[in-house]
Amino acid sequence: NITALLGLAEIYEKQQRWVKVLKIARQITTIEPNNPFAHYLLAVTYYNEKKHQKSISVLEKSLALQQNNFPALLLLAKNYFSLGKDKSYFQETTIYNAENQVI
Repeated sequence: NITALLGLAEIYEKQQRWVKVLKIARQITTIEPNNPFAHYLLAVTYYNEKKHQKSISVLEKSLALQQNNFPALLLLAKNYFSLGKDKSYFQETTIYNAENQVI
């Protein structure tokens, strides 16, 4: 059950048990490859393991599936900041509102 797995992953995320979150998120993406939240959980885990480039790749997949995922956008910014990227990347980023209009 995907809902139960996501709930369990969220509990482990709050407890910062990254190995467990990673295992569950991978399991979910195998069952449901287009689940944006599962990709986001993978990215959170990679970010906390300081694997910023890997986190960015997974976030791009998550954001392709759900453009308005503001936590994912924020985590993307944190990853780029951790890598020392300048703010020019964010000037090229388009953000949409709930009606799919550019903000």
